[in-house]
Amino acid sequence: MRVLADRQASHGLKKSLVLPTLGMSPWAGAAMALPILVFCLWLSYKFNDGLDLTLRGQGIAPVYRALQNKDRSCRLFFGLGSANGLAPGDSVKMLAQDGRVLGLAQVESLSRNHAQARLDQAGRLPSILYASRL
Repeated sequence: MRVLADRQASHGLKKSLVLPTLGMSPWAGAAMALPILVFCLWLSYKFNDGLDLTLRGQGIAPVYRALQNKDRSCRLFFGLGSANGLAPGDSVKMLAQDGRVLGLAQVESLSRNHAQARLDQAGRLPSILYASRL
């Protein structure tokens, strides 16, 4: 058994940086930070949801999935659908994040709020991609 002079000496032997510095358990600090973290995540979600609605109102939606085929074509999934005036066979512009037009894709299938289109001769696509009505 080891006897120490005071609480500070006890904290000095701990491997934690939080306990000696703040005088509280790291678990208590994490528990207190959790509501702030959850609020920040909720705020980010609401901001992005509002941004998506604004873009959708302008006829633009982010591509949330892109599948590259062996024949250099690409199957794209995005958040515009029949509610936005699209129909099977329509063409949509594929845009890079900076607004460059990367090509025209043909809508193959769609639901009310989502569509699937095929972009021929896609090549290498950027990681952030948008679909826009013509």
